[in-house]
This record gives sequence, C-alpha cells and structure tokens, in this order.
Amino acid sequence: MKNNFQVVLTVFSVILLLVGFVTLSKSVDLARDAQFEFIESVGGIVDSATSASVLNGFIAINVAKGGILFLVGLLFLCLTLYRLSKDEKPTM
Repeated sequence: MKNNFQVVLTVFSVILLLVGFVTLSKSVDLARDAQFEFIESVGGIVDSATSASVLNGFIAINVAKGGILFLVGLLFLCLTLYRLSKDEKPTM
C-alpha cells in the first residue's frame, strides 16, 4: 500500500512537472491567445499601449503559473525519489 502511494505520487509529480514546463515554454503563445480573446471581448478596438500592457500581464501570469507548477512538481518528485531510495536500502 505504501509503495502504491509513492508510485502514484511520483506519477503525479511528473505530470505537474510536465504541465509546468509546457506552460512555461508556451507562455507567450498562451498569452497572445488570451490577449486576442480580451480584445474581442471589449469590442475589438484597443490602443497599442493597452494591448501591450494586457499582453505583458498575461505573460507574467502564465510564467508565474508555470513556474509554480514546475517547482511544486520538482519538489514532490525529489522528495518522492528520496523516500523511495531511503526505503529500498539493503538491510544487514
């Protein structure tokens, strides 16, 4: 039972790590899509300063979200692998 939990936690950690990495690497594309949706929602006419400010805000949000997911996934993965290596030491 304990080993199953550690395997599930390892898989969950890897998933968090990958989602965080993809979010970080695609942050500009995701922000640009969100910017277009925002511009369409306000009627399609926005000045360039507002558009740039909205884009920078969405990029910052995606970088923060991706960074948090990546770091939490990496932390869980390191802790889980440490626990697995600690539990599997040979006994004399």
